[in-house]
Amino acid sequence: MQGLKDAGVYENTIIFYTADNGPHQGHERTNILWSTNFLRQCKASVFEGGIRVPGIMHAPQLIQEFRNVTTVTVTSDFLPTIMEILEVKTDNPSWIMDGMNLLPYIQENTSLPRPAPLGFSWGGSHALVDNDWKLMNTPNAGQCDFQEPYASMKKFDDYYLFNLASDYHELHDQKAAEPERYQTMLGELNAFLSSLTYSQVNETKCSGAPRPPHPPHPPPAPAHKPSSACTFASGDGLKCSDAFMYPATSKEDCCGLCISKGPSGCTAATFTGSTCHVKSSKPCPVVKGRAPSSVVCTPP
Repeated sequence: MQGLKDAGVYENTIIFYTADNGPHQGHERTNILWSTNFLRQCKASVFEGGIRVPGIMHAPQLIQEFRNVTTVTVTSDFLPTIMEILEVKTDNPSWIMDGMNLLPYIQENTSLPRPAPLGFSWGGSHALVDNDWKLMNTPNAGQCDFQEPYASMKKFDDYYLFNLASDYHELHDQKAAEPERYQTMLGELNAFLSSLTYSQVNETKCSGAPRPPHPPHPPPAPAHKPSSACTFASGDGLKCSDAFMYPATSKEDCCGLCISKGPSGCTAATFTGSTCHVKSSKPCPVVKGRAPSSVVCTPP
C-alpha cells in the first residue's frame, strides 16, 4: 500500500486479494476443521472447504468504508468488473462470459442474490452453486481425509443437492425433498459443462474434441406464468450484459420469466427470436432502433 502511495497511484489502483482454493492438510494446517471454520473438506474438493475462501476488494475511489458483501462471488467476476470500470467491451462478443460485474454489490446492495449460478469442475467432480443451493456431482475428498459421514460410505450417489444456508456442513441431501429444483439445477449444471467444452474448442482451441456447431443450449427456464403486465418496446434493445438467457416463446413469456426472477434478479429483459435475455444490471439504458424482432420487456 505504501509503495502505491509513494508512486502516486494509490487512489486509482484496485486490488483483489483472495485464495485460489481451500487449505491443504499438513503441518501448516494441523486441523482441517478449524482452518475452514468447519466447512467440509479442503483443497482439490468441490465441497465448500475446497472452493469457498475469503476475498477482499480494495478500491479507494469506489469503496469509502468497510462493506461486508454476503453474495457469493468468484475470480471470474474480476474481468467484467474491471471492463465496466474502464468502460471497455470485449473483442470477442461471441465468447461466453462466466463472471458478473461486482459494482452493484459493492456500491448498492451487499446482499443481492447472484443472478446466475456458479459452476465448478475439478478432477472429475462438478458443482453448481445457486446462492443458497448447491448441486454436486461425484463428491471427492480433495487433498485431505474424507470427513464423516462420507468417510464410512461404501457407495456415493451420482448427485447431491444441499441447502448451504441451513446445512453449512453439507450433510443432508435434498434431491427427494426438492425434485423441481434438482431437475432445474441439473439442467444448469449440464449447460455449464457444455459451455466449458464449447470454450475449449472455439475460444482457447485447446481441446481435441469435435468442434460443436453451436453454443450450448441455455438451461431450462424457471417455472413462471406468461404475463402482459410488462411495458413492451418493440424494435429496441438494452445496453447491459445478460445475467442469463432462457428459451421463450413470446414477449409475454419473457415478461413472466422476468417477473418470476424478482426485482433483484431481473430489472428488464430483451426478447429476441426465441430467447429471453435476462438483465439484472442498473442502470441498463435502452438502445433505440435494434432489429424489429427485438422487444424490451420492463416489469411493472
